[in-house]
Amino acid sequence: RISVFYMASRAAVAAAAAASATRLSCDPSGRPSPWTSRQHVRCDEVPWWQIWRAGYPPETLSAEAKKLPAWARVGCNSSGYPPRKSFDSGECPEAMPDFANSKTAAGDVLSQRPRIWQRLRTRRTKLGFGLAGVVRPALECGDVDGEDTGVVAGDEESYETFGELMNPVISAVNGAFAPNQKHPTDLDFRNLIEAKFGPDDKFVDKVSIRTVRSVKGFRLPPAIEFDERREVEELVSNALDSLSEELRGTYFSLRGSRSQPERPKLPSKLSSKLQAEGLAVSAPSSLFPVVAGALRCWPDARGVFESQSGLVTVAVNVDEHVTVSSTGRAADFAEVFRRMVETCECIRSAAAARGKDFMRSDHLGFISSSPQNLGTCLEIHVEGTFPALSQRKDFIEICDTLGLAAELTAGRCVLRSAVGKLGISETFVANTVLHGVGTLVMFEQQLESGDSIEDLVVGTRRWGS
Repeated sequence: RISVFYMASRAAVAAAAAASATRLSCDPSGRPSPWTSRQHVRCDEVPWWQIWRAGYPPETLSAEAKKLPAWARVGCNSSGYPPRKSFDSGECPEAMPDFANSKTAAGDVLSQRPRIWQRLRTRRTKLGFGLAGVVRPALECGDVDGEDTGVVAGDEESYETFGELMNPVISAVNGAFAPNQKHPTDLDFRNLIEAKFGPDDKFVDKVSIRTVRSVKGFRLPPAIEFDERREVEELVSNALDSLSEELRGTYFSLRGSRSQPERPKLPSKLSSKLQAEGLAVSAPSSLFPVVAGALRCWPDARGVFESQSGLVTVAVNVDEHVTVSSTGRAADFAEVFRRMVETCECIRSAAAARGKDFMRSDHLGFISSSPQNLGTCLEIHVEGTFPALSQRKDFIEICDTLGLAAELTAGRCVLRSAVGKLGISETFVANTVLHGVGTLVMFEQQLESGDSIEDLVVGTRRWGS
């Protein structure tokens, strides 16, 4: 009887696992799910009691994923977000779906030029990423404000294989950028102009510089597989262990990750700080990464490095393969920039030692999974206060003229670069911010002294113009 019960229980669990594998038959790119991949543990190869107790990717959801809101949790299994309006197989139908309600660049392009669909629907990259994965965000969450592109890249080749769609989307969200145009790169901090922010951090006190990098040879987050993600984490975390004395720190695994059990877990205080800064280490901030497939097997093989000084953080496999953030006093702008560059170079050198490199092309510069984050992949934020200047009705307009976007919150002003990321170098972006913020500081000092700035405002120009 015990033997019969054992065999029946094993058969029932295997049948349930097989049914689940059938329901989750394809990942976001349309390839067979990791459930059926020989690179992953299959349910019929595991003792039944382990299946019964399974609570970790790729077999099932992790305990941490189960804590997420329902809309995010559905994208954390090994196969990703279950399609509602898109497709559960890699073959796109001959009839193009309706993109009329998609408020995205991809939806506009395909609606206006439907023949693109017919030409691209059967194409795949060498790593197996298809059009179904590319346009899934446009179909699943294209009606949500703020999701501008509607497409993602599953690997480096996606931008070439689906270039007929990607190129007009890139131009729509980054400004006109010809398919044969070259992207310049300049990471030399010695080419930065002087920061003229006034004395003693009176007006501006903090700068944050963030960039992303992707490791060549691996799929990008929307399509990366379980083992690949772990390999990226191993490569990057080991590289971070070899940083210079100035940048040395600790790599923390996200809570719930079992990829590197010897690593300490991310402290709650640091997690809250990073989440507030827009890095989704505890929960996604929007539906887009969930739909795109970036949360599959959450939180396995994700982690965050923090330097001992707290001035450098590196997120691994969170938004992209690598997200580097460097912060400091605004007056030390050049040093903050240098630390960001040095951290990236350390990771690149470690990758090169294993025959890898960062994804970069002469046309698109550094590559990420989002067409909105190519080229420099650079974001620069400067925080401060402008008590007199910010009261002017044309304050936002002045900032825009200088190539800055301004956000006023509780008496504080956050200024960020708004000159784009594609077709201009890193130092050009940084110098635009340095010149723009320096000009605002000069205006504030004039107003503080009781002088008029009307003539100065009329002659305002952004850097390089």
